[in-house]
Amino acid sequence: TNYYSVVPTGGLDEMLHLESDRMGFLQSCLNQQSLDKQRGIVQNEKRERGGAPYSASVEELLSQIFPAPHPYNWPVIGSMQDLEAASLQDVAKFHETYYLPNNAVIAVAGNIDEAKTLERVRFWFEGLPAGPAPKTVNPMVITDLGGRRERNVTDAKASMPMLVIGFPVPGRGKPGSDEASALASILSDGRGARLAKALKEGPRPLAIDIGGGIFGLAETDVLLIQAIPTPGTTMAELEAAIHAEIARLATNGPDAQELARIKAKMRTAVYDALQHVEGVAQSLAEGEAVAGDPDIFIGGEAARIESIEPDAIKKAAARLTPANSAIVKIAPAAGRKP
Repeated sequence: TNYYSVVPTGGLDEMLHLESDRMGFLQSCLNQQSLDKQRGIVQNEKRERGGAPYSASVEELLSQIFPAPHPYNWPVIGSMQDLEAASLQDVAKFHETYYLPNNAVIAVAGNIDEAKTLERVRFWFEGLPAGPAPKTVNPMVITDLGGRRERNVTDAKASMPMLVIGFPVPGRGKPGSDEASALASILSDGRGARLAKALKEGPRPLAIDIGGGIFGLAETDVLLIQAIPTPGTTMAELEAAIHAEIARLATNGPDAQELARIKAKMRTAVYDALQHVEGVAQSLAEGEAVAGDPDIFIGGEAARIESIEPDAIKKAAARLTPANSAIVKIAPAAGRKP
């Protein structure tokens, strides 16, 4: 969970004050009225998410890839029943378990004096007592689903069918994650992507729209492909065509120009995130919290992207097989017209 503020340099001390107050003394302000208000806000957010067409696709996909009691088996936001059941005691217990100095990372970026900034951080946070280290969550790392998994969903809000395919890949910051990101970009990033050229062009296009990408999950991530078939194209045809294109990439790998284009896009995304102090601070904090290395998503990421070889893409693609995939087929409600 991230809390962040972007302020003029002169506002840094006040922000440190507020954050230390939230960490050390929030419970003195907790009451049933504030809990009910925030509960209502989260419930409205859940209603908004569920009100969009195809909104169930990712939730259904993750529940297939991650078996219970894996933390990703159910949505982070929870069910309406979960939200209704949360008590004031539950919230207080969660806060006192996790919102501790020994379970937090502070990153400060900008036009600052390092020595003075460290002094102010110590001033505001050293007095907060460290509690017992929270129990480490070590979810099962998913590498092989052991067979194709499929689920069919009827969506009253959808006007056209959609095919969603998910594959387990290494989580963010883990060995192989950069190659998985490059592979996802080669397959589905932009008009020149492999899947768009193969399925949307030619004498008989199979997809009206196709795209995908990588989730930002830990330990195990998900490479996601979403496609809307053209009229007359079956879901089986569409799925087979997607796997055929992945298999070609696994056999032949990307060409030099293709890989260079994707590397340039990935490096640009890294540098874009560092154009503002907010991006620098977020990258430092995430690197330290996720991998124990504040540089892993700054200098380290650009270097890893540059080192990606065609054979690494071939190996990553070879793991995206039908037997290691989860499928969600979304159908419009009966009688719903495009």
